[in-house]
Amino acid sequence: MSRPRLDISLSRTSQSGARINLGRTAVYGPSHERLQQDIALVGDAINKCSGAHLSLAKFVLAKLVREELGLSTFDKRLFGALLGRQLRLGGVEAILGESTGGKTFWVIVNGQRLSDFQIALDIAENLLIRQRVVSIKELETALFSSRSYGTWSSATHVCGHLVYFGRAQYDDDTVASRPEGLDDAFRATD
Repeated sequence: MSRPRLDISLSRTSQSGARINLGRTAVYGPSHERLQQDIALVGDAINKCSGAHLSLAKFVLAKLVREELGLSTFDKRLFGALLGRQLRLGGVEAILGESTGGKTFWVIVNGQRLSDFQIALDIAENLLIRQRVVSIKELETALFSSRSYGTWSSATHVCGHLVYFGRAQYDDDTVASRPEGLDDAFRATD
């Protein structure tokens, strides 16, 4: 079965009979009905693709959605506007993290998988408490029964989230440890 062509654009054309604002971005289509259908189609693809993974970087999610819809290209701004809509609707959530270079990043977690992400954080933190030092590979093994597409990245996202909130620190690009004094700080607040 062939996939329908999307009739949604950031540009007004002679064929554009309808316009909807997604945040501060206007999107155009041939009719309100078709525009709503295409927005829902992309939203469903975002939910499906994000639900298949613990977490995804935005560019990876865009690639998976493009493949799911059978598109050769997908305008970055248009995808961003449609992803923003899914964020506002709660279909997906943005989770903050910190890279090994100290830069803040965010990843997408499907709204139905937030509890899975929290469980992954708990597992990672318990590993850090027991071992004090954990490699991304060890974390990946603890979180996933088998290695597959995206599991390494999801393990780095979990680690990055703990680092961002001061629950872990990077020792190098592939190893994290429990910060000195963190356990004492928690005991002092009890």
